[in-house]
Amino acid sequence: MVENDAPRVEALQKVPLRKSVTRPCNEGLTEVIGELVVPVAMTPADLAAFEDSCGRCFQAHRVELVQLFLSRDRKRAVMIFRAPDAESVRLVCRRVSLPLQRVWACRQLVGQGMTGNSKCDGRSAS
Repeated sequence: MVENDAPRVEALQKVPLRKSVTRPCNEGLTEVIGELVVPVAMTPADLAAFEDSCGRCFQAHRVELVQLFLSRDRKRAVMIFRAPDAESVRLVCRRVSLPLQRVWACRQLVGQGMTGNSKCDGRSAS
């Protein structure tokens, strides 16, 4: 029997943040992805407490949590931040005891075959 080495894909659900983000990205800031894995399922109360506890530290380092996607078992999360760089996110998350497994800067691609929204437009990528 040959084992499949392909990464496991899990369903994620977008979790609404209590503090809405409506302002555009400030100049000099980039989007940063943070990946989190925890041994016990996160509850809505855990997420609210996290948001409440890290606000001042995030502001001091110009880090903003923009979106949070949570796996269906609530033990994995993908967080999208806006920050000066990935290291700022690492620093802030260490200070607020958020054990991110990976942190990396990214950019959103919008172009041919990529609509920039979450709905499939029916076109296939060639």
